Amino acid sequence: MTQSAIQVSETPPLPGLALVQQTNAALMAVATDFAGGTDPASLAGPHMTWADTTNGLLKRRNAANTAWVTLSNLYPRALQADVDSGTNDDKFVTPAGLRSGVSINLAANGHIKLPSWLGGLQICWGNPTTSSGGGIAVSFSRAFAQAPFSTLATVNASGVFAINMTATASASVGTFFASNSAGSGVASTAFFYISIGRG
Repeated sequence: MTQSAIQVSETPPLPGLALVQQTNAALMAVATDFAGGTDPASLAGPHMTWADTTNGLLKRRNAANTAWVTLSNLYPRALQADVDSGTNDDKFVTPAGLRSGVSINLAANGHIKLPSWLGGLQICWGNPTTSSGGGIAVSFSRAFAQAPFSTLATVNASGVFAINMTATASASVGTFFASNSAGSGVASTAFFYISIGRG
């Protein structure tokens, strides 16, 4: 990259070394476009490009060769903040940027967490069994950012059962209790749960 003139001087006649040096510099400018922090307007022609390293912008000379037109950011990769805001329209998103913040555990007791640019929604699930007293505290496979919005549980069995499941949850633990119609705990009750919140 260079900020050299793209025309070799004709006057005065150049000695051999100076001619080679100017020619090499001009060819380098033609091959790579202008790049640097100093405005090369005096060296440029119509439609030539300039990587403005001071401002981080890619610019092209207008047809009249009177001004630079900004085309885009010089390195237009979107940062995570750009992806999250969803307002920038002149940067590209890499696969890493799209994947950032995604967490998936496709197990019997697992979770899926969407990236922050999709709101950071998280869903946890599991199929534990209550203890001898009818209750159980289950650590989520991934903690929520705060107490989940909703946690539901249902008995893991076919048919009709007079068992009531109640659920409460903190950011990291769901507490479940299986009880009969008399309000007594029901031991060894297999159940499913699902919890929804922000990861």
